[in-house]
Amino acid sequence: MKVVLWWGFYAYLAILLTLTILPIFWFGADSPVYRYGFGQQRLTELNPFSWVTYRRIQIVGNVALFIPLTLLGEYLWSRLHSFGGSLMAALGASLVVETIQLVMGYFYLGNRSFDTGDILLNTVGGLLGFAIFKLATRWWTPSWV
Repeated sequence: MKVVLWWGFYAYLAILLTLTILPIFWFGADSPVYRYGFGQQRLTELNPFSWVTYRRIQIVGNVALFIPLTLLGEYLWSRLHSFGGSLMAALGASLVVETIQLVMGYFYLGNRSFDTGDILLNTVGGLLGFAIFKLATRWWTPSWV
């Protein structure tokens, strides 16, 4: 059963990568994106409550995107069995994704931006995965957890 969870986790990572990092854009030399020099385009949203203006699908998507991280992670790593461990995993993974988006945007390799609202919503999703794990283990706890 644990092998199935590992494959599920790998599939989740592939989906996460596809939705947050890929595709990598290659802009042509005459693209209007080059009107500004490196780092002069808008790459960041530092207001952590910017998500209030998001469409509902963006909010749900940002939360749902990180539920599997901690839900599957709880079954695979015992370190995540605490609130703090799950919080750090979700926050850390979200920071990594957002930082990659920032760097890629800086070098014109993507059209995404560093958004603190996304970090907040992703972390909430990770904590929701932790809560689902805790509720699920009340009814069924595999011997290897």
